[in-house]
Amino acid sequence: MAAAKAEPQAYVVVPNPDNIKSIKLQVPTVIPSPPVTETEKLVSGELYNCMDQALVNGRAFAKVCMQTLNTSDPLDINTRNKATLDLLGTKGENVWIEPPFFCDYGSNIHLGTATYLNFNCTFLDGAPIRIGARCFLAPNVSIYTATHPIEPRARSISEYSKPVTIGDDCWIGGCSIILPGVTIGDCSVVGAGSVVTKDVPPYTVVAGNPAKKIKDVPRLTSDAAIVPSK
Repeated sequence: MAAAKAEPQAYVVVPNPDNIKSIKLQVPTVIPSPPVTETEKLVSGELYNCMDQALVNGRAFAKVCMQTLNTSDPLDINTRNKATLDLLGTKGENVWIEPPFFCDYGSNIHLGTATYLNFNCTFLDGAPIRIGARCFLAPNVSIYTATHPIEPRARSISEYSKPVTIGDDCWIGGCSIILPGVTIGDCSVVGAGSVVTKDVPPYTVVAGNPAKKIKDVPRLTSDAAIVPSK
C-alpha cells in the first residue's frame, strides 16, 4: 500500500523583504457572511486552516517583534516601545509589557491605558483579546482564545477561536489561565493559579480550578474612601 502523500509545508513569504511590516496580519474590520478568507474565519469564530499563508506570515511577523522586545536592552525604552506598538493591534498610553512576552499574532491584542503585563505572559490571540484600562496581569498569566474540535481527525486540520474580554481596573493573579470566550467584568480580581472557564461579573473576586466566586470587591464612592483591604 502506498504511503500517504505528505501535505506541502507552508513557508513564510515576505512580499517586500525591505518592509517586514508587510506581512503583519491585517485584521478585517468588515467580515462577509459567510466569511471567505481564513483570516475572516479566524476572527469570526469559524473553523479555519492555521497554515494559510497570510496566517503563517502573520505569526512570523509577531515572532520578529517579540524577538526585539524580549531581547532588548532594558534601558532602551524607545526600542521596546516601538516593538510593542508594531506588535499589538492597539494600545493606550503608558502600557508596559515586561519581557518575555509571547503571542500568536499580536494584531488581535488591544490593551487599555496604563495596563501592565508582568513577566512571561502568553496570549493566543486568534480571536480578539481586549483588556481595559489600569489592569494588572501578574507573571505567567495565559490568555487563550484558540481551541479545537474534540474529534481527532477534525482537530488535526482545523481550529477556531473565541474572544476574551477583560474590563477596566482588573487584577489577574500569577499563573492564572483565562480560557476561550471568557469575559471578566470591571474591577474584578482573579486569584493566583486560577483557571477561568466562565464569565466573571464586575466587582467579583474569583479563585480556584475552575475559578469560583470568593467574595465581592468593595465599591468606592470617592478616592477619599480608599483604605487597604485584603
